[in-house]
Amino acid sequence: MSPNHNDIDGLFEPAREKLGPLKSDEMYGFVPALVLGGPMELKNLQKVKTIEHLTFLSQLSPLQDWGFPDV
Repeated sequence: MSPNHNDIDGLFEPAREKLGPLKSDEMYGFVPALVLGGPMELKNLQKVKTIEHLTFLSQLSPLQDWGFPDV
């Protein structure tokens, strides 16, 4: 899958340049989480552990469809 499929607001490449490549158990996550009022900005992205971060997010609000029909 191309990174472009999940590149919200064109932040993937800038995040990779700023934070470095991800390990197999990591993702870039917004801190604070968007659902908690954090802004969708590069300065709020951090490397986070995927399972732990997604578990945390799932406890904050119901899952949301981001509209990726081709994925």
